[in-house]
Amino acid sequence: MKQLRSFDLQNTNFTQIDQNSFSFKDSNNFSIDSFFLKDLIIKNNPITILKSKPFQYFLKLEYLDLSNNKIQSIDCCSLFIDLVNLKTLDLSNNLIRSIQISAFEGLLQLKSLYLNFNRLVFIDFSVFGGLESLLELDLSRNKIEYINKTFPADLERLEYLILESNEIIAFEVGSFENLKSLKYLDLVNNNLNFLDRDQFRGLENLLVL
Repeated sequence: MKQLRSFDLQNTNFTQIDQNSFSFKDSNNFSIDSFFLKDLIIKNNPITILKSKPFQYFLKLEYLDLSNNKIQSIDCCSLFIDLVNLKTLDLSNNLIRSIQISAFEGLLQLKSLYLNFNRLVFIDFSVFGGLESLLELDLSRNKIEYINKTFPADLERLEYLILESNEIIAFEVGSFENLKSLKYLDLVNNNLNFLDRDQFRGLENLLVL
């Protein structure tokens, strides 16, 4: 049995991912044990659906790239819950319009989450609750119009928040107050007409706006 550390499945014409998607054998008919994988790359496919618990055997995975697919939503509860060691999740360049509240449950080690270049108009920021190790969150190039909820207190370690090139008209005072470690906030290319100092209260470590 081969103990691969990285597996690249880009451009393989996957259309969906489920529990049976990862039964691999190489050209010599040796099984490939997903348990030892650290990096899994599944970008550049026509994937539209992520079904329940497709990653249940990837307990050591640290990097998952699902970018440049055609995923339209993340509707399954606890979809990534088995990825207890995951540090980077890339869902950029898809067609995502909605995300289930508990979609990212269990990702306690996640440091970077990329949701840029999707079609999100509204997002309930409680979806990021529990991501207590997150340092970087990229939501740029979506269609988000309002930030009408406070980011969860679990994001107190977040340092980089990228919201550029959305359609944000306004956000509530105190929306960012739980982001105690935030250093970089990018709001460029939105539809904001007025900003009040109180809207950034609590951001004592902010270096770039």
